[in-house]
Amino acid sequence: MEARRIKRLPILEQGRLVGIISRADLLRALEQLLPKGPVAAVSDVEIRRRILAEIDQQRWAPRACVDARVENGVVELRGVITNPREREALRVVTENTPGVSGVRDHLVSVEPILGAVGEGPTDGR
Repeated sequence: MEARRIKRLPILEQGRLVGIISRADLLRALEQLLPKGPVAAVSDVEIRRRILAEIDQQRWAPRACVDARVENGVVELRGVITNPREREALRVVTENTPGVSGVRDHLVSVEPILGAVGEGPTDGR
């Protein structure tokens, strides 16, 4: 709605107008879904544990070859990957972990057949 500058949407029931919903209405509804009160800070140790536990659950993940270091919520991914899609998937897993404020990619990509080595991005994409 914001991108298209739409402020209100009609609510139809069986083709008949029964109401109008605004962006403010949606924001109020979303606010109700947020946790009440202060959100507890997540320790770096807990962030690392959650990331590695999630990686362990993924069949595609190169868990034996990847590690995460966490300092002040910023995660450094280190290790070896053999598929460029693993890099993006590891980043998504990491970014979606509560408490993570940033990700630094220090993963090394190794082509499994030729053995060619390439380094990935260190910050950002």
